[in-house]
Amino acid sequence: MNKKQEKRIRLKKKIRAKIVGTSERPRLSVFRSNAYISAQIIDDTKRVTLVSATDMKATKGTKSERSMAVGAEVAEKAKAKGITTVVFDRNGLKGGYQGNNNRSGDRRPRANFERPKPEFDQKMISIRRVTRVVSGGRRMSFAVAIAIGDKKGSIGLGTGKGTDTALAIAKALRSAKKSMFRIKTTKEMSIPVDVSAKYESSKVTMMPNRGKGLVAGSTIREMLILAGIKNVTGKIHSGSKNKLNNARATYKALYQLKTKAAAPVAKVEPVAAVAE
Repeated sequence: MNKKQEKRIRLKKKIRAKIVGTSERPRLSVFRSNAYISAQIIDDTKRVTLVSATDMKATKGTKSERSMAVGAEVAEKAKAKGITTVVFDRNGLKGGYQGNNNRSGDRRPRANFERPKPEFDQKMISIRRVTRVVSGGRRMSFAVAIAIGDKKGSIGLGTGKGTDTALAIAKALRSAKKSMFRIKTTKEMSIPVDVSAKYESSKVTMMPNRGKGLVAGSTIREMLILAGIKNVTGKIHSGSKNKLNNARATYKALYQLKTKAAAPVAKVEPVAAVAE
């Protein structure tokens, strides 16, 4: 075994340590060699292969045409079984698969799975890797905070933690949708009165400024933009640089302007354990 093969095996083990396929979002594993290419959609939690395809028996066509046929076959079988999203396992290959499948010069990626349009605008407030010490050693996970809004006066803030970023983001979005509320605004989409709030060491103040635009920075500005609020001056009075605490203080201050009208109904879907 040469150094190149050893390096690929090490990279493959490193990637597989972070990627886990589930029944809701299985793992798409692709293997290629000089002779053939094969693809499998795997549920690692149940240790079963849900869908598979290969061009080992194909005798006609170029390698690019055969690989495209394998991809199309996997996509059709996956859709037939109700699989709409997968997590991609690049199988130790650095940079993944980026071949030029379109010889006409159009290098746009081919999407076998349709990506749904986001229901709300969103902004990632913070993402960090955390460690929990258990009896077997250290368990790594990711903590994510996301703010969402419809730019029509509604805002939501949520946090999520998971074994990888995809799971953490999905949980944070689900939490943010549950916490959405509508802000009482003026005709010019400004706030009617001064508001202030304190969360931990973070303290923020917001006040209407009569046509001067959005005068705020950091997390306050991001959340006001998501909510569609204009002509507001926002200040962070504490020296805290914790974006999550500043976002929670902003959310708490805006919550004082909550209207009795219900916020837009957000479709909250269950989240399962997935991987990168």
